Amino acid sequence: MRKKRWTERGWHFGPAALCIGMTMLFAAGCGTEPESGLAAEVVASNNRGVGLMGSFKYGEAENAFAETLRLAPDWADARVNLAIATLNQERDTEALAILDDVLREAPDNLRARYLSGVLRFYRGDSEQALESFRAVAAADETDAYAAYFVAQNLAQLDRLDEAMLWYEKAIALDPYLRSAYYGAAQSLRRLGRRDDARQMIESYERFKDNPRARLVEIKYTRMGPKAEALAFDEPAPQRPAVPAGPLFLPPVLLGHDSFPADSRLTTVDLDQDGRQDLVVTGAQGNAEVSVLMGDGEGRFARIAEHPLQ
Repeated sequence: MRKKRWTERGWHFGPAALCIGMTMLFAAGCGTEPESGLAAEVVASNNRGVGLMGSFKYGEAENAFAETLRLAPDWADARVNLAIATLNQERDTEALAILDDVLREAPDNLRARYLSGVLRFYRGDSEQALESFRAVAAADETDAYAAYFVAQNLAQLDRLDEAMLWYEKAIALDPYLRSAYYGAAQSLRRLGRRDDARQMIESYERFKDNPRARLVEIKYTRMGPKAEALAFDEPAPQRPAVPAGPLFLPPVLLGHDSFPADSRLTTVDLDQDGRQDLVVTGAQGNAEVSVLMGDGEGRFARIAEHPLQ
């Protein structure tokens, strides 16, 4: 069965494009702080799924996110990651159901709201998609992709003057978002502003070979940062509890005539009985070694034979 897909040039029919693309494993090179109380194994399972997304292994990534949710069933961000893995296997109905569940419990989850808008736009439900993208754009005024999708849905609804305001906002937020120029050109042409439309197309073409320029498509990593699986920093290991009691035991006085004044002393548990023993060496150049075994009460007995002597 052939399924329609959308690019900046409009709706087309062809092989579904949802499962094409590769993730950037950690946005801006780092993870995000996880919710408090999550165990390290939970975060590691989620991050394994993100890595698998970047290797095109969407089915394995889905399994990793499912395991994450088995360990932490209420973790909303892991559920959104599961929805992303699901939609990249062309199961958009199932992905949308996951997102709707998240939004019922956490209506302010911007990733879920954004992805819900993407899927509804993909299905041609511009009214609901517009509502989602407006909410995201209002909550995150720096998101050029959200502004772009607001414009796209307004254009689909023939509200072209409003659409132009949002295309211009998207371009102002991210001048390298090529698709915003193309969408603006289409709206300007429909408004009869052909000269302005031509200028937008020229800008669109100017960025064609620019490595920083981006196109918006219903493909992984091309739908905006909020549509990418999110990795998290693992919780910092807890420091072990500081033992009770003083750091050092009271000093033990050895007979001052037992060893030369310039001798060197080392404490070590030679026989691994839990009690410290002593190894005494002579001054530099003196090979003499003495071994004294401790009784744990501060007394040490010199032994006649030991491999160190």
